[in-house]
Amino acid sequence: MGYHNSTILSLAINHSGHIFAGTFFEGVFRSTNNGDNWIAINNGLPAGSVSSLFVDTNGDIYGGTSVGVFRSTDNGNSWQELNSGLINIGVGSLAENSNGFLFAGTRGSGVYKSTNPTEILDPNPTISANKYRLFQNFPNPFNPSTTIRYYIPLRQRVSLLIYNVSGQLGRILVNELRSKGEYAEVWKGRDEQGRVVSNGIYFYSLKVDRKIIDTKKWCLSNKIAIYNTTAQNRHRKDWIKINC
Repeated sequence: MGYHNSTILSLAINHSGHIFAGTFFEGVFRSTNNGDNWIAINNGLPAGSVSSLFVDTNGDIYGGTSVGVFRSTDNGNSWQELNSGLINIGVGSLAENSNGFLFAGTRGSGVYKSTNPTEILDPNPTISANKYRLFQNFPNPFNPSTTIRYYIPLRQRVSLLIYNVSGQLGRILVNELRSKGEYAEVWKGRDEQGRVVSNGIYFYSLKVDRKIIDTKKWCLSNKIAIYNTTAQNRHRKDWIKINC
């Protein structure tokens, strides 16, 4: 079998039909033949329980452990820590929303949200050369500023527009002819007159040649608690605690 009557805390199956089992204090096991045989796949995982497992649309595997979240991008053969902002907090459950953000339910410390969707947790996501892309802003929620990334496959006139929850146009970040490529714009929470806008839900749209390509939602909040990270990761936050 590969494991010895272990207590199984979580199960996940990827697109290839491989089964992953999170155990009580024995890490993760994998079966590639419908459960007939299992092997331990714990390279990079700390000793402890794996209470939750999740497979995203890219096939990456996320494990919620007694000391935070770990990710495997190679079918479980190796694992990398993804804990900047969690500070060794036990994670009992993981879930993903429709925008690709992960939520981690912790033991005694509430809920955390990933600062990036799973599609861009990797620093260099693949972009199709012939498709427009409007990415989720980072960070989100945010205060006082956030960055919007987008990609255009042709030289065209581009507008990046910000609306409030009532649909009123509040800020035009970009309105000019731009060449093919990927761009990043920073919004500092101010309207066209330079005034600081109030907290709440806002929307931003990518408009190309008078046509709206995509629209996404974000939250400006003064109730964000971003936690300290280890020295080697202090310039990047993988998670934020959501208090609002």
